[in-house]
Amino acid sequence: MFFLETNRQCRPTRNYCLLPIPSYGSAGPPFSKRTNWFRAFLKRNPDSDIGSEDDLEFFQPRAGFYPQAGSRVCAALLLLSVFLGMAELSLGQENQKEERFLTWSDFNYSSTTSPNWTLGGDAGVRGLLSSDEFTTIYLRPMVAYKVNNDISLAAATAGFQTFRAEGFDLFEFRLAQEIHATWPRLDRLYFTHRLRNEERFYFENRNEELPKDDSNFENRLRYRLGVETNYFNVTSKIKNLKLLGGVEYFQTFKSRTDSERFNDSRVSGGYSQSLSKGKSYSLVFIWQRSRDVFDNNFSTDQFIMRLRVYLKQVNH
Repeated sequence: MFFLETNRQCRPTRNYCLLPIPSYGSAGPPFSKRTNWFRAFLKRNPDSDIGSEDDLEFFQPRAGFYPQAGSRVCAALLLLSVFLGMAELSLGQENQKEERFLTWSDFNYSSTTSPNWTLGGDAGVRGLLSSDEFTTIYLRPMVAYKVNNDISLAAATAGFQTFRAEGFDLFEFRLAQEIHATWPRLDRLYFTHRLRNEERFYFENRNEELPKDDSNFENRLRYRLGVETNYFNVTSKIKNLKLLGGVEYFQTFKSRTDSERFNDSRVSGGYSQSLSKGKSYSLVFIWQRSRDVFDNNFSTDQFIMRLRVYLKQVNH
């Protein structure tokens, strides 16, 4: 275990000093053992410039600080910062052509009917925050099978209806199959993997003639890598929180003529809170980019705030 002391001249960088001390768990050693260790260190190293006994205040526990929860929050925030930063670098710095601000909200229900089977789905509304250009409503029933504690399989069918202020409305019928895995599981966080295949069928409400090579069918593959912390408490009133983050890539194999040039990448970060038995919610910020695969330019940035409400029931 290490304690971090700032503004000390103990390294060439003169920015920080790491003092190795015996490990006493996530909360650190008791105050008396910290001070005794520090005095012994000064006695053995009288010429050290890391401090004196006047600096014992550094080892005082801070009022209102919860060591276990605080360390989890700090570790998770650091991990998410690195995670999102790497994703931003991978997306590149190409010229942006268009930006949109959207809000998504949905309700998610699941009922576990046996130790392995779960029925449920989600429904919600999506739209533009900066204008009334379009609104999408959707319903997506789903069935999932739990293979073991780390792997599950799922299948879904969905309907997406998009209403547009200008032009034609669009209805999408979608089928999806996915595999979900949780690995690795660390002491305070864990990683998730989701691979989903989607078959998308479009029905357009418009009168103009379609291009001869146009298709109403798309096949898309999605992979998402996520990271979540375990639940932790911040204060006695702010409880059962966890941090969320993830990156996702979309690859289209068979597509319509108006979207065959584009693939999407998505970066997300937020938090979730468990309210009571079976009830929870999450608030996540999503940054999504659509990339033109032919000239390698990003054409659209979408900034999305997504609110999800969950209700889980066990009926076996």
